Amino acid sequence: MIKEISIRNVASFGESGEDLTRLKEINFVYGSNATGKTTISRVIHDPGSYSDCSISWVNDRAMETRVYNRDFVEKNINKPNELEGIFTLGEEGKKIQQKITAARQQRDQIQSRLDNYRRTLDNPDQGTGKVVDLAQLEEEYKDAWWPLLTRNKDDFRDAFIGVLNNKANFKASLLAQSRSNQSKLLPLEELKSKASTLFGSQPSRQDLFEVPDNDIRRMISHETNPILENKVIGKSDVDIAALIEKLKNSDWVMQGKKYYDPNDRVCPFCQQRTPESLEQSLNEYFDDTFQKESERIAALLGDYESDSNKLMEKLGNILDDITKNNWLDKVAFKNQLDLLDSKIDVNLNQIKEKQKQASAPVSLDSLLSVFEKIRSMLTKANREIKTHNKRVANFHTEKSQLVEEVWKYLLDLEQTSVVAYKTRKANLNSAIKNLNSQIKGRGKEIQELDVAIRTLESKTVSVQPTIDKINDTLEEFNFQGFKLVESSRKEHYEIQRSDRSNAAPTLSEGERSFITFLYFYHLLQGSTTRSDLETDRIVVFDDPVSSLDSQVLYLVSTLIRKLFDDVRSNNGSSAVKQVFVLTHNVYFHREVSFRCDTPSKEGFWIVRKTGGYSKIEHHDKNPIKTTYELLWSEVKNDSPDSVCLRNAMRRILEYYCTFLGNDLELENIAGKLSGVEQDVFRSLISWLHAGSHAAVIEDAEYAQEATVENYKEVFRNIFEETGQLGHYNSMMGE
Repeated sequence: MIKEISIRNVASFGESGEDLTRLKEINFVYGSNATGKTTISRVIHDPGSYSDCSISWVNDRAMETRVYNRDFVEKNINKPNELEGIFTLGEEGKKIQQKITAARQQRDQIQSRLDNYRRTLDNPDQGTGKVVDLAQLEEEYKDAWWPLLTRNKDDFRDAFIGVLNNKANFKASLLAQSRSNQSKLLPLEELKSKASTLFGSQPSRQDLFEVPDNDIRRMISHETNPILENKVIGKSDVDIAALIEKLKNSDWVMQGKKYYDPNDRVCPFCQQRTPESLEQSLNEYFDDTFQKESERIAALLGDYESDSNKLMEKLGNILDDITKNNWLDKVAFKNQLDLLDSKIDVNLNQIKEKQKQASAPVSLDSLLSVFEKIRSMLTKANREIKTHNKRVANFHTEKSQLVEEVWKYLLDLEQTSVVAYKTRKANLNSAIKNLNSQIKGRGKEIQELDVAIRTLESKTVSVQPTIDKINDTLEEFNFQGFKLVESSRKEHYEIQRSDRSNAAPTLSEGERSFITFLYFYHLLQGSTTRSDLETDRIVVFDDPVSSLDSQVLYLVSTLIRKLFDDVRSNNGSSAVKQVFVLTHNVYFHREVSFRCDTPSKEGFWIVRKTGGYSKIEHHDKNPIKTTYELLWSEVKNDSPDSVCLRNAMRRILEYYCTFLGNDLELENIAGKLSGVEQDVFRSLISWLHAGSHAAVIEDAEYAQEATVENYKEVFRNIFEETGQLGHYNSMMGE
């Protein structure tokens, strides 16, 4: 059944839209033409075609919708030749019909239980159901346990990282701890004492200083290079060697040779040309051995300078990092670096001096003592850093243990509530599991019954019963000259004249409207296919009485009211579960809503157009004047329609007898009347009985010779003879 209809951004319904809520089994929507009634019927028929409109179903169980509106007329009765046949259960299948009815009743009972199971499982609209209870349980304990954190977070903040600002996460962590925490339960004061250390500023792991042993070894190795002690001089057997040795000016001569060689044998000192023998002697004196020894001195200078720069750069980087590390004395370390730097400068100068005076031995100032102090400082600092890093590793272990001990303390405080929560949740989960199992089982039973019903239907379905019923109704209401027959195309209908010609093109508007309605009405009891005769369905009548005279209008309203009775009974004999009637015709509204005064079963709406937009108003009671008053207004009418007058009188008598508590012995009045008045009286009584039984109108009688005045006179006499003249006068305004 439809629970709510939302209509927006379609036709005359604006962006804010309108909602039909509190829908009942029977729903009346009254409104003038062009106010939006047909739009409502179209949305019910096919909500998927309207992106901003929606339908909400009871228990989320959608049903088939069948809608009588002008779209239905255009689609069906205005076809040029034939209609689709309506399959119903044939006369020969009465026993099978009983089985189908029993199966449908069983299905409805199971469906009712299924709906109850679903509501018991989850009914968010009413705020009930096991799923709702479970959600409420989670919320309840989420709020109940949150003060645990708020009371303890200042002392144990580090234990609550990740849950400080989230109740759900805190609850989940507490429950997880209840399943796995095996820590020892400690007193609160001991926990606070441990937290003051372990939950303080968290130290970080420190990297060790790099001790540049390889670089130091290279620097030390330079100090013992043999070239430093070697006297680098020329060959001793050259003719100038004795003089150079005597003067001990080998280095001086070597320096002069640099100026002599490019000067074309001109002495750089006296500027006199020298003999060729001097150039030869100099070259022989400073031979390859001398050159190689000189190159070794130059290589030592380059290596010493390069290695010292690398070493000082590494030590300088350590000095820069001391600000991040408290284990090395920056001042003492810098003093050693300054001393090392000065000693390196002295040694570099010594090597450069050796390069100038290769014949003179030199020695380098040893850097070993400085290196030992630097290495000692770095090694000591690294030992302290290793101890610190070990503490850091243990810190995390101990801190993790303390976190567990804090949660153990919280669990001990809420031990009872945790057990209660787990018990309630287990019970709810068990109930939810059982309900889901029941829902699955009942759903399977319904599927099996649907198969059984379709199997039974397939044995008896036929289009002929519908032909017979529609033709009987046409004949009853004097629609002569045409009838429904089965088409030559199997399982279709034709509207045929007595000469077997097609009557569809020549039907009057009233005839066309009436046969359209009858076709739709009987379609409600069957289907155009063999497979879905018994599917639950929603029915909509949108202004079904256009172009109908008053007598046929009464028949239409009577048929619809009979459908209401089937819906109200809910005994499984009808597939119709909910009805909507939309109309602009006040008289039809009065007729079709007659005796609809059960708020739990019927709902009323008025749709109006204001400022170009449709608006819908809900009413608990029929807003289009009370039916009883409308009936009396028909009697008071000076020029009433005879059929409408008779219907109004019959309903007044029925209503007054049934609902006002007066058991009028109407049959005893007949003996006090004669002639036409007696015929009129029996006509009224016949109509009264006709409306009280399953038959629609076929047993009703008419007083053929009676006038409107005859009916009014007999009607007044009934109230007078039964002692109710005061009520008559009151309602007639006399």
